Amino acid sequence: VHAVSTYQRIIASRGTIKSVNVGVYWDVNCTNAISSIDWGMLEPGATRNTTVYLKNEGNAPITLFLNLSNWNPAETEGFIDLSWNYDGQNLQPEKVLLLTLTLTVAENITGITSFSFDIVIIGEG
Repeated sequence: VHAVSTYQRIIASRGTIKSVNVGVYWDVNCTNAISSIDWGMLEPGATRNTTVYLKNEGNAPITLFLNLSNWNPAETEGFIDLSWNYDGQNLQPEKVLLLTLTLTVAENITGITSFSFDIVIIGEG
């Protein structure tokens, strides 16, 4: 008869999974999330600003990027532009950044009476 001896050792493991998430809000307390922006009635050559608050809701520093997509009508993309005053700094976890979005309508826009597009804010970290 052979006796079999076994033993085991349990090694605890823990870690943090990096998450990248950015919230966009109307208020500094980040309680009123933005789902759409109504730019109102605009004339050719107009510029309109709106203030937003971006919060890093992940657990790692992020850099932000702005993309525009789903232009309707498609030719609007050549006549309307959206920019922001973000300067590329890292946004630390749980920190809030005040930004201004600026919509500019070209002087030579014609034939477009209404428009829509998606504002895509990307956080990379």
